[in-house]
Amino acid sequence: MRSNGPCSLRGFTLIEVLVAFSITSLALGVIFQIYAKGAAATALANEYAHALAIAESKLVGVPVDIAFHHHENQGTELDKYHWELRAEDYLTENRGAELPSSYSLMSVMVDVRWKSRGRLREVSLHTLMPVTSK
Repeated sequence: MRSNGPCSLRGFTLIEVLVAFSITSLALGVIFQIYAKGAAATALANEYAHALAIAESKLVGVPVDIAFHHHENQGTELDKYHWELRAEDYLTENRGAELPSSYSLMSVMVDVRWKSRGRLREVSLHTLMPVTSK
């Protein structure tokens, strides 16, 4: 700020105002970038949560009262998430032995895939389930 005499008006010079606007615009630009990246990360986390919920629902839907040696199923949810379920006899495939009871173990795998932001995303769940032998 400059003073040209005893009665002059005091104020900011044009250069001081331009510098203040420049600093403010840079700070706001950084803040908006942080906000945009946070919003994108939240959207991606939401997509993963949907995919995980779909995979878990498919695992819950596997019947435990049937005996099958190999089962495959697939489909699409919400026109975006493509899922595939595979179930096979765990002991026969991996150990060559059988349980001495009316139950056997089935290896159940669920894969959910979707495309997001130009990349293929995937969630996979794998579990062992007891099923009744007939």
